[in-house]
Amino acid sequence: MIQEITLHGRVENSIEFYATIAGRGLVYSYFYEPSEGSSDRFFFGGREFVIDKEGIRHKGNGGSVCEYMFGVEQPLKDMVRRDVLNRLAMYGALFDDETGKVIFTDKTDGYCMYDRVFLEGNAVSNYYFFIDIDLRGDIGSQQEQILKLVGKTLKYSPAVGKGDDVSLMRELTTDLDGYNPVIFLFRLVNRYHKKYYDLFRDLYAEKKEISPKGEKVLSSLVEEFNIDQYQQERIKIDVIYNHPENRRVLDEYKDILISLEKMEEIDHSYITSLNRLRSLAMKNNIPLSLFDLLDELLLKDKKLLQGEEPDYIKHSRALLDGLFIIEGGFGAILSKQDLVKLLFDKKRSLENRDLAFDSLLLDIGKACDDSFQKGDSRAMERFSELITYFDRFDTTSSMISMMAFMDEDMPIEKLRSILGNKRAIEEIQEGLFESLFISDLLKNKYISSSGRRKVLILSKGLDDVEKGYKSLNEITSTIAHINEEDRIYHLLYSTAREKLKKIPGAMEGKGDSDKLLKEVLKNLLHEGPIKRIPREIMKRVFIALKMEIFYVNDILPKIMDTFDMKPRGDFLHNSGFDRFYVEDIERQYMEKYDVPPEIAKRFRELVEQG
Repeated sequence: MIQEITLHGRVENSIEFYATIAGRGLVYSYFYEPSEGSSDRFFFGGREFVIDKEGIRHKGNGGSVCEYMFGVEQPLKDMVRRDVLNRLAMYGALFDDETGKVIFTDKTDGYCMYDRVFLEGNAVSNYYFFIDIDLRGDIGSQQEQILKLVGKTLKYSPAVGKGDDVSLMRELTTDLDGYNPVIFLFRLVNRYHKKYYDLFRDLYAEKKEISPKGEKVLSSLVEEFNIDQYQQERIKIDVIYNHPENRRVLDEYKDILISLEKMEEIDHSYITSLNRLRSLAMKNNIPLSLFDLLDELLLKDKKLLQGEEPDYIKHSRALLDGLFIIEGGFGAILSKQDLVKLLFDKKRSLENRDLAFDSLLLDIGKACDDSFQKGDSRAMERFSELITYFDRFDTTSSMISMMAFMDEDMPIEKLRSILGNKRAIEEIQEGLFESLFISDLLKNKYISSSGRRKVLILSKGLDDVEKGYKSLNEITSTIAHINEEDRIYHLLYSTAREKLKKIPGAMEGKGDSDKLLKEVLKNLLHEGPIKRIPREIMKRVFIALKMEIFYVNDILPKIMDTFDMKPRGDFLHNSGFDRFYVEDIERQYMEKYDVPPEIAKRFRELVEQG
């Protein structure tokens, strides 16, 4: 006997639907009819779901479910659970702010346009459902009972995100075993958004970035299907977030923010951890905008734990108030010394992830705008001048950091922009550019050796350009050459490492490791991903692999036993390994050997302290 039926249809060109019906007596049940005006009506026992050209209409019990993505409202209780994958909304359910509980009403009918379906829900795919089982009580009471029976499955099931109708239906029928149910499941898909999603995912997958050629292909698709800018951004964020390497970093960042959610003030140690992950994100080509979004959602207006307002904020507030908010007057003159102090205050606020500085600027901007509305433009003109310097700071800081932490070239246009900003900043105070952007960056413990080289080349190169000793093209070429060497090195290293993993005992330091390494590297010369490998890079790969094997098998186990971190510090200093990479090696070690949680936690605490 037939127990499940699946139907597929299309609404216009952009929307298609899949209807899956399962349950008792389907052969003898009349549950579908096409209506005039090109709509499709599904019904059973007083419940109905209608799909027409403009949107969907529903009546009776049921609800909607979709995979979480940026733009889908997510309660904090869902956000703190990594295993909660989906947003579930039951018809007629209302949230009571006073009691914090869900109230179920009998008003379950409604109509929703497709634009709203894919804007408030998932941009690509959304499910709707209704269920017929023998339940007592009014509609609201039935909804509450259905939620208890299938709610967990709908919120946790990976089948929702995969669009696996069959698996999802199987899970629901299992939940309702013994209730003799009839289940109607509808999946709505925006075909245009899906094409954009699949294309962006494929283009991004290989190198975690979109090439100029890829951008053109994407732009062509956007133009053809008229895809909204906001929906493009949602899709991009979702693809980037769900990349396995990115997700680990973002989830760790989110976990820290969630742990801060109940705190009114934030201890500085947490800021250090957040900044570490942001630096790692830059190295891994993860857009910092994703972290900004998480900050906005979870960090909000929290302040650093310092007993009172940080000194740099107090100083900035007093200075800006004196410049712009003087009762009955215009305020003091902005001196070069004041400007220097404000730029360093901004730098400290950025390092500490302190949003108070931006809030302060917003307040000052509003006060200046009030003066402007009253006919006095002087404050606004002066404020605009100040903001110009802050913009120069943000732009320069971002470009130099991206170059330092990522294998990203420095195009001539960006270099010219940095040079222009350097000249403007040096007019304020000689040596200010070095103090703001270079000195502390070179001291950053997470900067790689090649990143440090690039920063030094940039710093000296800009000086040489101003003296007429060098051209911008020479600096660009040198940085590009370092990046290319790095790309070759990392590709060979990862390839050789994967080959060694397939040789029993090789990564455990068993047997003649030198001979194995030489053999693997020799084979890469003939069959590897890169031809004509520079001898120096091959030597670097050989030494690095030897050092990793030594660290994992000799040094790291002893550290785990004694918690003596000095050998780790010595290794970092002598090996030249990126700190990020060492931390990844340690994470893999703990996973492979199932290190007890208390030991892993203590080890990570000591790493953070170092």
